[in-house]
Amino acid sequence: MNNIQEYQEAAVRTFESKGYELDIAAMTLGVAGEVGEFVELLNEDSSLGDINKEAGDVLWYLATLSHIVPGLSLESVLQANTFDEIEEWICRKLPFDIPNIPGVLSGTVRELNCDTAKLCDMVKKHVHQGHGLDMYELEEAMRGVFITLAYSCIFYGLSLKDISQKNIDKLMKRYPNGFSPEASINRTC
Repeated sequence: MNNIQEYQEAAVRTFESKGYELDIAAMTLGVAGEVGEFVELLNEDSSLGDINKEAGDVLWYLATLSHIVPGLSLESVLQANTFDEIEEWICRKLPFDIPNIPGVLSGTVRELNCDTAKLCDMVKKHVHQGHGLDMYELEEAMRGVFITLAYSCIFYGLSLKDISQKNIDKLMKRYPNGFSPEASINRTC
């Protein structure tokens, strides 16, 4: 799946709202949890399939979070219409010769964790402390999480189109009739 809007529409089909504050908090916690699982896989000798799956889970939470917040869309957050556009932009930024692969990955992991922490702190202040939600800062934090995640995936030779399609395929199999707590608890895939 290449079109970002189509991905978001398919992703939110498997989302069930519990109310704005709980939704925004839960989706932000979901981003943080899935980023943690993604980073853990980067630090191990993990299969590309596992890395793909966790990247897809982060993408789902970002798509759903951008759906929840009025005025946002995944396209506006990512400033692109397709995953190909993002890959092309990242590939133009990548150096052709990377002399220190562990150093590059270490920096990427650090940046991904920092971007995720910024997102969590912003949502915490909004939901729990009554701060307004700065849409520009929110989009920047979400974009930072995604771009750093995408950079890592491209570094491993994973396609964003493939990640998004596999994520939707998994969710359609798991929730053929849309999300339900029962299907989530009793899932087999």
